[in-house]
Amino acid sequence: TFVQRQQLIQAQDQLYRVIWQTQQQAIAQRTPWQASFRSAPAGVEWARHPSHRVPSPSAWQSLQGHRQISIDAGASTLRQQADHYAVQFDHQGYVSGQLGRLTLVTPARLQRCVVVSTRLGALRKGQGNAQRTCG
Repeated sequence: TFVQRQQLIQAQDQLYRVIWQTQQQAIAQRTPWQASFRSAPAGVEWARHPSHRVPSPSAWQSLQGHRQISIDAGASTLRQQADHYAVQFDHQGYVSGQLGRLTLVTPARLQRCVVVSTRLGALRKGQGNAQRTCG
């Protein structure tokens, strides 16, 4: 459980960075950008791309070293698009569309999430377990 908790914290940090970097890219390029996340056989994958494009198969990257961690679909509230979750930022770094959280879970049912909590694009990290939802 200790090892799973440490891996979960590292995966949560990676997700947070991906979302934050996507927001910064939208501001720097003054165009809307999106961070997308999906579950795959190799674990959780992410892609950063302009919001008007669907991520290409080569754009998807795996969370490094976290094969046992998956997305908890029952606890994740980010907008779903086809086979993935997404958060979009406009040219000023504000959230376009739905606010919410992306929740990661281990086989031991430990949870960690990244929450997009305001239209201004405020991000925070949360945690949960088998008894309560991440928040």
